[in-house]
Amino acid sequence: MNKQQKNLLHYSYDLLATRRYTIREMIKKLDTKNQKSVDFATESELEEVMASLIKSNFLNDKLYAELYIDAEIRRKPAGILKLKQQLKLKGIDQTIIEQAINSANLDENNLARQLLQRKLKSLRLPSSFANSLLKIDSVQSEDLALSVKDQLKIRQKLFR
Repeated sequence: MNKQQKNLLHYSYDLLATRRYTIREMIKKLDTKNQKSVDFATESELEEVMASLIKSNFLNDKLYAELYIDAEIRRKPAGILKLKQQLKLKGIDQTIIEQAINSANLDENNLARQLLQRKLKSLRLPSSFANSLLKIDSVQSEDLALSVKDQLKIRQKLFR
């Protein structure tokens, strides 16, 4: 490896020390760094650096996708379509995305219920209403017997 490649490799190690990157994200970072440097690395030299990172498993899109899905669901539950879209924007191949989604065994109903629980806590609704929302599969207002006073409180909180 020549001097330019070593500099790019050390730069990529510094980046990877703070967070994970997809292959596409790292290519963009290294390309930007390379263009700003006085001594340009050639395209083949950049490819060697990327191959070294992939071979040593510092860059692994499959692992990235699996960890990303897990972290996003713990941070803020999202549907499968949103997760797919976010991963696609990060440059991950569609087949890898599908494999990661399938291996995560996501239950969208459960994710929606988790999101609803968080939202209900933030709205500070009457506990009887909040519990009834969490117990039913499909929410229909006529099925929920609420007093007019409770309905007004809910509307005020939702439309502030």
